[in-house]
Amino acid sequence: MEEVFDQMNNEVDKNTVDKQCAEIERKNLLIVNENLIANCLSNQLLYDVEKSRCLDLEADMSKVHDESKLISKLEREYLNLQLKYQHLQESFDNKNSQASQEAPDFNSFFKIKNLEHQIQEKDNVIRNLKVLVANVNDRSCEPYNAKDVTALIEQNDCGLE
Repeated sequence: MEEVFDQMNNEVDKNTVDKQCAEIERKNLLIVNENLIANCLSNQLLYDVEKSRCLDLEADMSKVHDESKLISKLEREYLNLQLKYQHLQESFDNKNSQASQEAPDFNSFFKIKNLEHQIQEKDNVIRNLKVLVANVNDRSCEPYNAKDVTALIEQNDCGLE
């Protein structure tokens, strides 16, 4: 009988050890599970940050595209003003050579000076916009300052009038 009790005691001890091993295994699985959850959260955060950066870069590219359109428009206007200036200069020179005894046409002179002034303003605006575009390309992750472009557009509008 003692042998039966010893066997039962051995069986109980074996089951206790098996239970402790199972408990340790369960705790290890819980730790692994928590690590996987933390890794998933970390990956989600990284994804969100990268997505935000991509959206910021797309917005910057859109601004650069809009500014390049504005620069192209200003360059066309600049070339048109230069052409207009050249025609007026030729017209003024032709009038002076044909009517050297008559008084000079002061209206043409003032038109030419006005066009020279407009050309200079356009040239300054184009130069400033090119600097802004270069700055946007250099600091694509920094916040965009629309005040500079707005000031240049206002300056351009005033030069057209």
